[in-house]
Amino acid sequence: VAQHALQNSDGPLGIYRLEKRNAVAVIRPIAKNGAYRTWASYGSSDRRSVSSRNGVLTATRGLGNDLMSSEVGDLLRHVGQRREGVAAIEQRYLDGENQTVSIRSRCTISRGGEERFTAGTGQTLRVTRMTARCQQDERTVMNNYLVTDNGTIVQSRHWAGPTMGY
Repeated sequence: VAQHALQNSDGPLGIYRLEKRNAVAVIRPIAKNGAYRTWASYGSSDRRSVSSRNGVLTATRGLGNDLMSSEVGDLLRHVGQRREGVAAIEQRYLDGENQTVSIRSRCTISRGGEERFTAGTGQTLRVTRMTARCQQDERTVMNNYLVTDNGTIVQSRHWAGPTMGY
């Protein structure tokens, strides 16, 4: 599917991996609203989607116990500028009874070393690894981001909720 998508698409593509469910999908953008982009599976017309803001997961739909919305602006300011600090985020998701639950996190952001990232096109980019250690009431989660020199997040691993995981 990935090779077919690369050969037959002239727009951006991504790979979405839902670790807890051992699921992987090639995704393509289907809508854009300012800094927000909604992605859906390439070659599929199902109604499952994920949304991101400048490379950070902000919402899911059709995946069960969905992440309904997120406030990640403070986090994005630090990560995009590859700057250490503390940021607050809020995520709203559906619990097992379809009730919206809000989780607030206090994230300590640290800057790691520089790495090389090879995009699906074969292009190699220099990136900086940024890590957000986010403390919640009941747990601590670790979010990771690879950020280019111009502040573009080219890869992220972001916690989507207690049922969905990373």
